Amino acid sequence: MHLTNYAVNKEAENYVEASGPSSEAIASKRSYQHVLKLIEDKYGREKRLELEAGIADVLIKSVCMVQPHVRHLVRSSQPDDLENQLCFQILGFDIMIDHNLRPFLIEINQMPSFATDSWLDQKVKRGLLIDCMKCLCLSMKRKRKY
Repeated sequence: MHLTNYAVNKEAENYVEASGPSSEAIASKRSYQHVLKLIEDKYGREKRLELEAGIADVLIKSVCMVQPHVRHLVRSSQPDDLENQLCFQILGFDIMIDHNLRPFLIEINQMPSFATDSWLDQKVKRGLLIDCMKCLCLSMKRKRKY
């Protein structure tokens, strides 16, 4: 019923935007953590953990499927600067949860949006980018250079 792309959905007349943490419960767009809390409140902790394990399983299987392609891309684009890793890509996984709390992969976005139209986007995407930068393990020498 609510399977609509955010870019389309945000233009709907009944769309409600979260202005901060206290308004997320009534907003049309919610964080993953908020949805997990709603599921735990309604169905219990065991069902929440079961759902998280199911989502992790979908993600792992999806990455395993594309691993040969990714390996080829990495090998064909190895830089001279091996000290600062090779390369990485941020993927966006769209997961649908059915009425039995089973996760299904809808699509994998090779170039997910980093636009920050709202408070929630700012919170989620900023955290994602900070985590990615930490994973790069850049040396102080390279940080100064870049």
